[in-house]
Amino acid sequence: MSERLTQSEFAVLGLLAEQPRHGYDLEQVIEERGMREWTELAFSSIYYVLKKLEERKLIEAAPRAEAGAGTRKVFRLTSAAGRVLREVTLKFLAEPHPVYPSVLLGLGNWPCAAPQEAIEALQQRRTKLRCEMDRLTAKSRSLPDQPVFVEVLFDFSITQLISELAWLETALEKLRGGNEN
Repeated sequence: MSERLTQSEFAVLGLLAEQPRHGYDLEQVIEERGMREWTELAFSSIYYVLKKLEERKLIEAAPRAEAGAGTRKVFRLTSAAGRVLREVTLKFLAEPHPVYPSVLLGLGNWPCAAPQEAIEALQQRRTKLRCEMDRLTAKSRSLPDQPVFVEVLFDFSITQLISELAWLETALEKLRGGNEN
């Protein structure tokens, strides 16, 4: 079952493992933690994901007495979900997953563009990476009183940007040196 769990489903299960929530609560936590910076979980897909998880019997509606007097449907994990969530969490932590950034395809097709145009495109990428690093740094600082794992999530993304910027400087030096073949 865990092999078919999407990252969005996994993210929602993790939030429901903390406490039962309704869709609007999920959206608030996603925003508060800046989760859209590190997972693809659009506002418009929350209810779709909840429906899919309910169909798969990984979540269920909490009884009204437990959920409170509100009219919103509150969801909680089923007993099967706890096992699946633990299994997938440990798998995601332990196993590297290959990432296929589009810049690699761009480099693979280097001969399709004039060298100077391609170098200029990489320079634009460098500028955008720096802006993204500044944005994420500011965002992480604007999230007060977050759990340490949220801080570590932002650290991961920022460190990746720093690494890519260092790689990009080396790549630009090589490419400018005429080693573009």
